[in-house]
Amino acid sequence: MTRQTPSAALPTIICIDIEPDERAPDPERQPEWGGFEALAHQIRTLRSDIADATRSPAHFSWFLRMDPQVAALHRSAGWAATHYRTLLTEFRAAGDEIGIHLHPWRWLPETRSWSADFADANWGRHVVRTGLQAFRDSFGRPCHTVRFGDRWLSGAILREASSLGVRLDLTPEPGVKPEPPGESHHGLMPDYTPTPIWPFQPSKRNPAVPARRGTRRGPWMIPMTTVEHGPALQRAVERLAVSPRAAGGPYTGWIDRVTTEWIGGWAYDSSAPDRALTVVVYDGKTPIGAVLAGEPRADLEAAGFGDGRHGFTLDFGSRLNPRPDHTMSATILGTGEWLQGGLVDLRCEPRLSQTHRTLDLGQAFVGPVLDDVLDDPHGRRHIALPMRSNSAGPTVSQAFRHLMTHQRASSLRLSTPQEAIAALRVQLRGRAPSR
Repeated sequence: MTRQTPSAALPTIICIDIEPDERAPDPERQPEWGGFEALAHQIRTLRSDIADATRSPAHFSWFLRMDPQVAALHRSAGWAATHYRTLLTEFRAAGDEIGIHLHPWRWLPETRSWSADFADANWGRHVVRTGLQAFRDSFGRPCHTVRFGDRWLSGAILREASSLGVRLDLTPEPGVKPEPPGESHHGLMPDYTPTPIWPFQPSKRNPAVPARRGTRRGPWMIPMTTVEHGPALQRAVERLAVSPRAAGGPYTGWIDRVTTEWIGGWAYDSSAPDRALTVVVYDGKTPIGAVLAGEPRADLEAAGFGDGRHGFTLDFGSRLNPRPDHTMSATILGTGEWLQGGLVDLRCEPRLSQTHRTLDLGQAFVGPVLDDVLDDPHGRRHIALPMRSNSAGPTVSQAFRHLMTHQRASSLRLSTPQEAIAALRVQLRGRAPSR
């Protein structure tokens, strides 16, 4: 792709949450963290290519789970820092930043299950103290950077974190409405619909909005990069659309099942049997999500469809339009081919519909959607993209390859949060936190 004249440097923060592969592991057995190990290897192989494309060093931000759930599973909240000390030392030597990632999970003995407690301020402060003390014990210094899990945030826990040395928070997701997670929980996440897209110092009462002039204090909030998902996905699909292929072409696939919670099926390219295709799911005429058809299925392998890794599922969550009646269908991205078994009528209770979504590097098709941000004529002061540590695989590679070949690649600066705030001091017209 022909590069345009380089524009102003755009701080780009890649936030990697290091946590167990399962969200709610069985406490009777130690959980696996293999996803992180695979992703660490993948980032190691991508780092130099990213640096070449952006013409600057590539720095990542790693956020370690250090909270009561980890303490219950491993008998130490700082287990990951000890177990992966060699890897973390390598990251720090490469210029990366290490922070903490905190979830308010608490174990309920009566039901033998985990529940996310967003409501109990005392429990929240305990979670913060547990994590920050574990970090200090592990690294011999206070932790300056935090990401709270599932958008959990309140004035009480932010004040607690600030009193213990936290200077930067990368939790807010602008435009996202409060909604509960799918698992057991108590309380709701904050309302981020009024949150700005640029860094700010928060109001004492509501950390999702900026403080008034003259009252600004405490940590800097660095919002994640969100987009109005439906329109952004539609534009990305249209940019990649082609004329429908003649019948008998190499593409085929089916929608196997649609429930009120998810849609599943498979997609296959006979001209490239081991290639995983991207499937775009529609609610009526509106695209609501994209997913990589790369899940292993023994029935497909037995039927001769390559290695069988061509299945997909997409959880609806808050993607569905806020009405009871829906017509579901799916297409193979960029081919004009619709999956058979489509136009499935679905009826379910009206639910919260999110207009904005965070651009997660572990999600399929995030690269083309990110073009809406990179090509924004009004510009952004920074980009902040999260990903879970179990996201390793082709989806992550595709997302980074897309970034590296974008016409603005040379203006991207993969920065730590500290570096990003330092670069934005003039725009922010404020004082960035010192190291």
